[in-house]
Amino acid sequence: MFLTIITGPNRSGTSAMCWALRKTRYRGPAEGHLLDLIGEIGSSIDKYYDRKKFARNNSANLIHFADEINIKKRIGEAFYRFYAESAVKSISSQVMINFKVKSEFFFVDKTPSLDFRQTIREIDSVFDNVNYIFCKRRGIENVVSRMEKWPDRNMKYYTESWSKIMDSWYNNREIISGKYLEIDQYDMWRTPSKTSNLVKNFLNLSEEEEIIIRNSLQHDRVQKTSDSYAPLNFDQLEWSDEEKQIFMDNCGDTMENFGYSYDETYRHTIEDSH
Repeated sequence: MFLTIITGPNRSGTSAMCWALRKTRYRGPAEGHLLDLIGEIGSSIDKYYDRKKFARNNSANLIHFADEINIKKRIGEAFYRFYAESAVKSISSQVMINFKVKSEFFFVDKTPSLDFRQTIREIDSVFDNVNYIFCKRRGIENVVSRMEKWPDRNMKYYTESWSKIMDSWYNNREIISGKYLEIDQYDMWRTPSKTSNLVKNFLNLSEEEEIIIRNSLQHDRVQKTSDSYAPLNFDQLEWSDEEKQIFMDNCGDTMENFGYSYDETYRHTIEDSH
């Protein structure tokens, strides 16, 4: 199985990218929400063994002979089989009842808001053929879009949620150096041809598949803010002074790390999204 994981903060173009890939050789459900589990399992094992560190050092105890790395390896192998079986079932339900999957089938898993602090290491150890497309979006537009779609939450929640996922990716992406592509939601809208070409080269797709992705991004529009795709100006937002301060406190460093501006320029510099 060749696995491509599409992730990033909610409302950052993950749906548009997944929908486009599902029109090519890739198959998969609308969303995954299973990959988080292996990260939580790995984290639980780490915490358990840390609590038992004194017992581990005593050869009179069984845990002394139960190597932590070996346990993770065994569980990882079981998780891979379970994940692959679930992937086949999801494909079968979309295509045909008796769908037979070959070992080289291509599967896309869109799981928004993966926390990469633990998950990225566990996923990379479990899956041999895996790569990542991280869909990002400037905090201003992301928060505005979330406020419009889910108005029952407050500014603190929106800003902390965005910065947490962006920061966890920023601080851990080098672990999978060479296996990931960053795509900005703004570029999906502004330059769909350039975006589709980046995806084609990254995944070694055909020219025909590149055209399919480009047309999908052009016609199946990504999530927009209000009635426009144009970047917003932070100073002109109809937020209270308190809300703007919360944004700066929670998102300021993250905005800087990703090179985002606060006006219509969107970014401090024009650069490729990878």
